[in-house]
Amino acid sequence: MIGSCSSSRPQHLFLFLFLFISFLSLSLQYDVNVNGSGWEFPSHSSASTGNFSNNLNSLISSIPFLHPNTYLFYNLSVGEISDQERVEAIGICNRVVPRVDCRNCIYEAAVNLTTRSPNRREAYLRATDCMFRYSDKPIFGKLQMTPVFEALNPNKTTGDRNEFIRLQSELLNRFRVIAAAGGSKRKYYQGNGTGPLPNTTFFGAVQCTPDLSEKDCNDCLIYAFGNATKGRTGLRWFCPSCTFQIQTNLIFYYLEYESDPPSEPEPGPLHISLPSVNKSKIIIATVCSVIGVAIIVACIYFFLIRNKRKEKQRHEDNNRRTILDWETRYRIIAGVARGLLYLHEDSRFKVIHRDLKASNVLLDDAMCPKISDFGMAKLFDTDQPYQTRCTSKVAGTYGYMAPEYAMNGKFSVKTDVYSFGVLVLEIITGKRNNWSPEEHSSLFLLSYVWKNWREGKVLNMVDPSLIKTRGLSEEIMKCIHIALLCVQEKAESRPTMATVVLMLNATSFTLSRPSQPGFYPGDGESTSSSTPPTMTLNNVTITELDPR
Repeated sequence: MIGSCSSSRPQHLFLFLFLFISFLSLSLQYDVNVNGSGWEFPSHSSASTGNFSNNLNSLISSIPFLHPNTYLFYNLSVGEISDQERVEAIGICNRVVPRVDCRNCIYEAAVNLTTRSPNRREAYLRATDCMFRYSDKPIFGKLQMTPVFEALNPNKTTGDRNEFIRLQSELLNRFRVIAAAGGSKRKYYQGNGTGPLPNTTFFGAVQCTPDLSEKDCNDCLIYAFGNATKGRTGLRWFCPSCTFQIQTNLIFYYLEYESDPPSEPEPGPLHISLPSVNKSKIIIATVCSVIGVAIIVACIYFFLIRNKRKEKQRHEDNNRRTILDWETRYRIIAGVARGLLYLHEDSRFKVIHRDLKASNVLLDDAMCPKISDFGMAKLFDTDQPYQTRCTSKVAGTYGYMAPEYAMNGKFSVKTDVYSFGVLVLEIITGKRNNWSPEEHSSLFLLSYVWKNWREGKVLNMVDPSLIKTRGLSEEIMKCIHIALLCVQEKAESRPTMATVVLMLNATSFTLSRPSQPGFYPGDGESTSSSTPPTMTLNNVTITELDPR
């Protein structure tokens, strides 16, 4: 009996496909010239060794797999601190650059720098939107103010130059204090201020690498302001540890969106094209994109086909329930009971099956059951059918195993009786033995049935299709009662299969009250306080019989 299962939602896959293709389009459109401009500053030129180059290549190859972070700052290292071949690197982007674009920009800058200067042990590249720097010396938290570079707007102020410079410096120093006081993840500030006529407003931004202390950031920006060219309407100034920009118009000034900022015309850029290796990367990226899209389409097709197949199968966990009416299920229960009775008492060799379960009960065209799979069966002496044996190698299916067998390796005919009781409850409820009424619940099928039996809620246990077509009959109640007698925790409390067959066939009887089943987790109530129903007809008692 298989319970219902939730279906997948293919619309989620379409959303994922849309986002994935959008990401691929973004990556393919990314400017291979590192956003159009860059300034490269190789430092000392001692030749790098093989180990250093390997560490550097390993560091760079890890950049595309970094998780994009909110603060657009990355510090990386490969190698032990005491290792002379250790590589340390820093990457940072302007605050207006989207997170994914930032990581891509840093990676492109790193590839560009190491391709153009493959044997440098220290180098620094500043692109329009990001900076990448590596060294064989410690650089984290270290102030580095050389080399420097500034990009100037060719236009000079046409008004009062001294007032122009004073207002520029006042604005930048106010930004410097705010940026330097930033935390270890962000030292950045942008804003605007009043400018002299004819320039009515200044727009500026300052930034330090977040690993610097407040003092070092202050010192770097003070040095930058003091050494920058004065009196220009636009200026960008760079060094490894800090940068600033100030303009008299809005060509670079954006709110901090997590979307693509508008394009920015840069004053006096040096255009540096990446080497031919990047063309190969673009080709590889394109091929990978096509393959990725093909894989996703194939996955969507697979999930859609699987969902249709599940829907068909579900239409078939419903047709079978209609076919398995109560008369058919009762015939299966009675047939399995007679089969076990034959194995235990009527066969030439007395047999304990040890692995009775739903999948080992086959049905013929007339829906008559046949017990199969005797691979774990054990033979008993003909004159000792009720003896108990022990084994150090427990084999079977959990959920159908009796407690004494699962925990201590003891088995007897009562072991098969327990399995039979589990099977009967599965047939009546239409659920597997490992079914639970709710997630993370300690109640499985046997415990759930026992709890509802004690509370008099028998309707909760029975397959709704049986209730719908037949209602709750005395025969169904009787079979539940017999099943609970079969799954009692103590083996000696369980009936033999001869008694079970007799109870199933009898029309007048009184059944004893069952005790709790094996592996019941408990609910804080004593067994004596419960009042489960007792099946009584004509007040005739059936006693357990021992065959001669």
